[in-house]
Amino acid sequence: MTTSSPKMSKQNIYDSKEFFDGYAKMDRSVKGAAGICEWDSTIKMLDEALQSKHQPTLESVVDLGCGYGWFSGYLARERHVKSIKAYDLSVKMLDRAKQLNQHEESIEYAQADLETIKLPPLAFDLAFSSLTLHYIVNLSTLLDTVYASVKPGGHFIVIIEHPIYSAPTIRNWINNNTQTPTDPNQQQEEEKETLGYKQGEERLVWPLYNYQMEGDRIENWIVKGVVKQHRTISSYINHFINVGFNIRKVEEFTPSPDQIKQVPSLAIEAHRPMFLMISLQKPIN
Repeated sequence: MTTSSPKMSKQNIYDSKEFFDGYAKMDRSVKGAAGICEWDSTIKMLDEALQSKHQPTLESVVDLGCGYGWFSGYLARERHVKSIKAYDLSVKMLDRAKQLNQHEESIEYAQADLETIKLPPLAFDLAFSSLTLHYIVNLSTLLDTVYASVKPGGHFIVIIEHPIYSAPTIRNWINNNTQTPTDPNQQQEEEKETLGYKQGEERLVWPLYNYQMEGDRIENWIVKGVVKQHRTISSYINHFINVGFNIRKVEEFTPSPDQIKQVPSLAIEAHRPMFLMISLQKPIN
């Protein structure tokens, strides 16, 4: 099912043909769950949430920034959730999600700007958002909306780029003998020349700087000029607390030894968390 939304004014990089074509080649786009390194941790966090005290029976879910719809499709097929509302800013993403989950009638898709989205109150047993909140400028507004839409006892599971990952503008490993990273405003070609590396060289370190300086991060990822939002860990945590959620679990994702064995290129991720995963629960009173 599909519903329409008003025209969007926010950055919608995923509807760029060049970006979408590049994103479509990523493992998580091609392989689904098998190509999503944090998938097992996500499902474990879901199971822990569902087993917690006061969590309502899982019948209604909202997926905020659904992308290809892997999680929504999983809930429909494997968990038999009766009603799933899946929102995304990108029409291309929604079209792909509908194609992949064309037989799942319990999923309703809609285009939406999450900074202005309106959700029905007390409508959902679970809210979910993966790799989306770091695009949101007005985070408090969205969190107020999500909190109001979740039933008492319900959970909100969030996966975001880890602030250690999102802080630097130059997101590349550097040799530990390299000097301080170059000016973030330099051209990407200069960045590559200064910070390029070959995996397997002597110790590599992640260039953590500007961590306390929250706000825009302009990243060259697939295409040039992708705008994301950097926040500190404490800022995220306090946003969730201030809106009313109880924090049930925080995980700084790292690949398991089995994952590294299967995909050796993941080994370097053990030195720097790429994703921050948080399970939140709405109090019952």
